Amino acid sequence: MGSGESDISPGTLYRSSQIAERTQYRWSRFINILLLPILILVNALLFGLTAKLVSGFRLKSFWSAILGAIALSIVNRLLLWILTQVGLGS
Repeated sequence: MGSGESDISPGTLYRSSQIAERTQYRWSRFINILLLPILILVNALLFGLTAKLVSGFRLKSFWSAILGAIALSIVNRLLLWILTQVGLGS
């Protein structure tokens, strides 16, 4: 090889970038799965705080807050998907 030439072929660079992308995807997926219970608990606590502050909004138990947080997350995700399909979402 002459001066300034690399011994790495473009195909090798492409494969290494693919491996890096897959690794990054796996880590982000792992972090999302790890954060899911924490986010549900935070949302459930916010449901409880809302029940304390708003008259007429009551929770029978902490499990009601958990179910409400899960339902709110599903509805939020569904609405975000619909708005994205229409072209109004982020």
